[in-house]
Amino acid sequence: ALARLSTAVKERRERFNNRFAADLSAWNNHGAHFTKLTGVESLLDRYVAPLAAKEQPVLVIVLDGMSYAVCRELSAQLAERRWSALSPDSLEIAPAVTALPSVTDFSRFSLISGNLGRGTQGAEELAWVSHPTLAAASGKQHPPVLFHKNDLAAMADPDSPVLREVANTKRRVVGIVINAIDDSLSGPVQIAPDWNLEYLAVLRPLLGEAAAAGRVVVLTSDHGHILDFGAEYRRHEGSDRYRPGK
Repeated sequence: ALARLSTAVKERRERFNNRFAADLSAWNNHGAHFTKLTGVESLLDRYVAPLAAKEQPVLVIVLDGMSYAVCRELSAQLAERRWSALSPDSLEIAPAVTALPSVTDFSRFSLISGNLGRGTQGAEELAWVSHPTLAAASGKQHPPVLFHKNDLAAMADPDSPVLREVANTKRRVVGIVINAIDDSLSGPVQIAPDWNLEYLAVLRPLLGEAAAAGRVVVLTSDHGHILDFGAEYRRHEGSDRYRPGK
């Protein structure tokens, strides 16, 4: 009975996936106009820059690969730790649309730079510092600063530059990229852990320092993926996660 139910659900879901893919292609080819949704390239302008302009220190944590479902798991645990959710749109979790293809090279660079494009980690750091609205809201003396995976390895050091900058409220905008979720999606063997502060342990000291400094924390993502039951892994020279269009 469970096998028959699973087959029926999968068939229904695949029909929806095919319709969604066709509609997404048509929408994107017509200019991808937004009404209520926000494009990933506009997230910093919409949610971060206005806070910094009001002299409110902000910590932007980009959880690479975080899907809506993973975000909900984390949000529930954060609420238990007395973090209060805030959305200017009065939505529980403000939705956004990733760039296409929805992979790190395109989507994360678009999020960090504020423009649709493709870039490396080094290009992201330059784009973050020179982001027009963030730079204007931060002031010349304390421009926005961005940390990547290698920077987080030294957080055990009491003089860690990451924690030092989070604690420094003169630095209105601090950005941190965490790759733990996206890294778990690499390769043919995908895992589905419980997404909490025990698994994502790097979040705990960051949130603790942000709370002590009175920073607003913006949790966001450049793209998200859903682990699909019964999916077949197919390696491709260009990417394991997307195929070029015909």
